[in-house]
Amino acid sequence: MTLRKKTLWMVGTTLIGLLILLPTISSTILLQGFVKLEKLEVEKNIIRLNNIFASEMERLFIIAGDYAAWDDTYDYMHTHDEEYITANMVDSTFENFNLNLIMILDLNGQVVFEKHRHGKKFDVKPFQFYKHIDLIIKDTPKLRGLLLLPDEIMLLATHPIITSEEEGPSRGTLIMGYFLNETEIDRISNLAQLSITVQRFDQSIPSDINQHIQVIDKHNIIGFTTINDIYKQPAILLKLTMLRSIFQQGLNSLRYVSIFVLGFAIISAGLILWLFERLVLSRLAFLSEEIENISINNKLTVQGDDELDQLAMTINKMLTELQKSNEKTLSLLDDNQFLVSRSIAIQEDERRELSRELHDEFGQCLIAIQADATNIVELTKDSDIEFKNKIIPSANAVIDTSGHIYSIVHSLMQQLRPSSLDELGLTEALQELITKWQMRHKVNCILMIEADGLNLLGNNINIMIYRIIQESLTNIAKHAQATKVIITLNIVAQKLMINIHDNGCGMDINNHKRGLGLIGIRERVRSLDGTINLNSDIGKGVKIALTIPIADEFLSKHQKWN
Repeated sequence: MTLRKKTLWMVGTTLIGLLILLPTISSTILLQGFVKLEKLEVEKNIIRLNNIFASEMERLFIIAGDYAAWDDTYDYMHTHDEEYITANMVDSTFENFNLNLIMILDLNGQVVFEKHRHGKKFDVKPFQFYKHIDLIIKDTPKLRGLLLLPDEIMLLATHPIITSEEEGPSRGTLIMGYFLNETEIDRISNLAQLSITVQRFDQSIPSDINQHIQVIDKHNIIGFTTINDIYKQPAILLKLTMLRSIFQQGLNSLRYVSIFVLGFAIISAGLILWLFERLVLSRLAFLSEEIENISINNKLTVQGDDELDQLAMTINKMLTELQKSNEKTLSLLDDNQFLVSRSIAIQEDERRELSRELHDEFGQCLIAIQADATNIVELTKDSDIEFKNKIIPSANAVIDTSGHIYSIVHSLMQQLRPSSLDELGLTEALQELITKWQMRHKVNCILMIEADGLNLLGNNINIMIYRIIQESLTNIAKHAQATKVIITLNIVAQKLMINIHDNGCGMDINNHKRGLGLIGIRERVRSLDGTINLNSDIGKGVKIALTIPIADEFLSKHQKWN
């Protein structure tokens, strides 16, 4: 998949995810806020409705108080003058104050006067609340509240009958009340500008009224509140129904926000794709074309300092390092070719030298042996004393010549391969090598071996290690002018560590005369999959650190082929 397709897929997925998450986030954050505002509005209207009912009860109590705390009423309770009734308890009084009941009780609770209104009719038909008179007279002569009658709900207010100066003693109790019927509920609804329904507690009441605010649907919400009766017990349930205008406004706001976010997301996605194409993809394509035609000598174009330009700079730096590495590689290849050619030449020289040695030494000796042997044959024909005196020197000459031949053969064998390496092992062979080297060059050489199992590495590895140390000692003897050499061998974590340190004149690592010694050592180490680290300063000697892996998988590689 190309970067353009990946970018389009990524931006499209992000846009779709945003559109999917937006309704959820909006409903949990934005709409929840509108719902809280809506519930606060319902609670405020419930409080306002309770205040309206409290005001209605207070209004009725004030009316009852005006009639009860009046000298005319106070005198009527003493004289029972009907003129008071005729003048004050007229039908217009009920209609003006919207009353359904006016009742006057004496101190014993006996009814002195009562008048009732049922719609447009007035009569003296008693209401069924006489059982509540004891509460009115004895406990709370001043009260206001609801009273549930079998067929009606009445708002009731009582007040003791006293003088206009509100002085007593009381001569009785005045009771006023009116029905909370549909007409009165409609009046209160219009007054509050709310939709109100009333339900009695002695009838069926919803079981979930504890939740005083309930959402019906997306258009309506209701609130509940209760009004207590004169016994401080819940009497009626007021249900307030409101349109969810705030919630609808929230939905409209959510729609506008969704449309705005969708448009913004589409525009942003297009802008992002355009910018990504212009600032990244096109430049990546240009960079890719340059990389296709790249070479060590051709560098990439760097136009600025952003990440892509940093990448181009890094690639250019890598090309520079690669060029340097290539030069080093070519130099190493040249060294290897030089080593191979010189090795072949040396090998031919050694063969030629060996041929000359064998010819000169073995030829002369063999001729001498042949001549002496011929002489012995001739002399055996005589048997006198003179014969014996002649044959004995010839025999001694044969013995001397054969001994000399043996010494030459032994020396040649040591040059080709040290016999102690096969007979005694690497440790003893190295000790013999260093002992002879010290005697020959008069230089103090210390060998420290802390490696158990050094003789178990195999013939090929042993001869390589022997030649490496032998070549190092040869280089020290030729170039180092050292007075002391320290050679250590130890095994750490299945690796053979060889350190060769002399206190000679040292050399410049970066600019020194190329010779076969170091090249031969390096090639032998590499043939064993090892590493070599050369460290030297002028006047401070040379330190050679060799690391040769000797794990089983490496030892098996250097076993002698069948």
